[in-house]
This record gives sequence, C-alpha cells and structure tokens, in this order.
Amino acid sequence: MDLITQLQNDVIDPNISISTALRRAKVLAYRLDLEDFKNWVELELNGYQDKLEDLPDYRRCTTVIIKGNFSGLGTMMNNAEIPISHLSTVHINKLQEIPLSQGIRAYESIVENKKKLTLSLPIPVDLAVTWFSGVYQDMQCISARKEFPMSALIELLDTVRNRLLSFVLELQNEFPNLTSTDEKLPKIPTDRAQAIFHYHVYGDSSVIYSGQGNDIRIQQNVVQNDLESLIKTLTSLGISKIDINKLEESITEDEEEPGRGIGPNTKKWLEYIKEKATDGAIDLTLKAVASYFGIPL
Repeated sequence: MDLITQLQNDVIDPNISISTALRRAKVLAYRLDLEDFKNWVELELNGYQDKLEDLPDYRRCTTVIIKGNFSGLGTMMNNAEIPISHLSTVHINKLQEIPLSQGIRAYESIVENKKKLTLSLPIPVDLAVTWFSGVYQDMQCISARKEFPMSALIELLDTVRNRLLSFVLELQNEFPNLTSTDEKLPKIPTDRAQAIFHYHVYGDSSVIYSGQGNDIRIQQNVVQNDLESLIKTLTSLGISKIDINKLEESITEDEEEPGRGIGPNTKKWLEYIKEKATDGAIDLTLKAVASYFGIPL
C-alpha cells in the first residue's frame, strides 16, 4: 500500500491516535521535501513552547473563565468567578486566551484519561493578589486560575486530524501519480504543494483551487506599503521563510533611496526567485510585489 493511502487510512481510523498519524505524515513530508509541512508536523508532535510566534489560531483556546479563592473579615470565599474588566486591555487579552502549546500526545493523554470536564492553569500568586484583591469588597485574593473545558482539547485533536486529512486528500487529487507506487515518490511542484498545505492546514483563504487542472489562483490581498500583507500572500504561494526574509532585507535596503519604485535589491531578489519557483508562482509573486509598491498590474 502506498504511503498516501496508508496515511489517509490512519487519519480516518478513530482507533489510531493523531500522534501516530502525524509520525507517518512526517515520513511523507520528508519524502516530498515540503519544508512547511515538515515544520508543522514537527511542532505538532513536539510542541510550540519555543516557537509561540508560530502557534496556529486553532491552538488558542478562548473559552476561558477566571476563578479564585478569597479571604477577609474572618471568612473564605472559594471558587468565585472573577471579573477582569478593570484590568488593562493587554492583561485582559492574556487572561482570556490559553495557548495550547504542548505536543499533541500530551493532550491526547489528558483526553484519554477523561478524569475532569474542566481543566485549569494557575495564575502566579503575586499577579493574582495584585490584580484581583478588592474585586469583592474587603476580600483579598489568595489564589486564582484560568479554567477551560476539556472540549477545547477534543476540538484541537479533531482539528489537526481533519486538516491533515483535507491536505492529504487534496494532494492526491492534484497529483494522482503520488498513489501509483509505493516506491520512491514522484517529484511534484514544491510551490504548488506548499500552497495546498497552507490552504488546508492554516486556512489561508487567499489561496483558491480549481481542482485537478492544477490551476491555483491567488486573490491578491496585498496593500500598498503593507509588508505584512505581502508576506502573507507570498507564504500562501509557497515562498519559503528564508526567501521572504531575503526580500524584506532587499526592500529595507532599497528604502534608503526612496522614490525609485522597485529598487535594485528587490529586482535582484525577483531575478533570484525566478530560478526557484514555477511559472505560475513567478507570475503571482511579481504581481504581489508590484501591488506592494503600488504599481498597476
């Protein structure tokens, strides 16, 4: 049985853990040599603790309640829900979100045990005392925690499983020859495969597919002089982080001599990327860069 079909069978089988399926996906990612796919599988298996900036939206739990214990005037109040509207926006945002950054197996283990319907993370005592003492009259906060439902972990596991399945199915649909052999996988266009990956795993809506004709159309969402929008579009095209960083450096160097449109360093980068990308991606990359500089397409 070929690797793609094996992986599909793993993902749809509820008796096979998503961590096991991800290990097979890792083999596929390396055989296809898809950097973004490899990085994603690695982070899902080992966790995002050292790369929180890469944490996907589906790993951010926002179903959070703040509870704590209080004492004062000889009485105790336990498990009280704590209002947080008096805090700064920055602190509120941090309290209302829990980054689920551990490796996927850690969350599988928690769900398998099913000992609790609600999970919690402690808030440092010094912060709890400072932030929450006085929210109840004459009461001092002695401890506080973030609570979130077990269902958040179940949803995370299902999301990873579903997105991996969608990616593998679309990959097979775009490149049917991938399932024609269990020997060495055939070479496929990296930028197109990367774009399929970003669409199905990260939910990048700027990438649109028209099926087996291998036509990938990019809806240009690049705002003039908005580097973030340019980076997002180039990422959806499968341009690597290393190459995008080189473009950022080129744009920064060219900005030292403003009013020249696309500067010499950026032009050199465009010539460089032509050697690496396929014809379709080259055209779309040129359009994206032109949009950034406000040049009519």
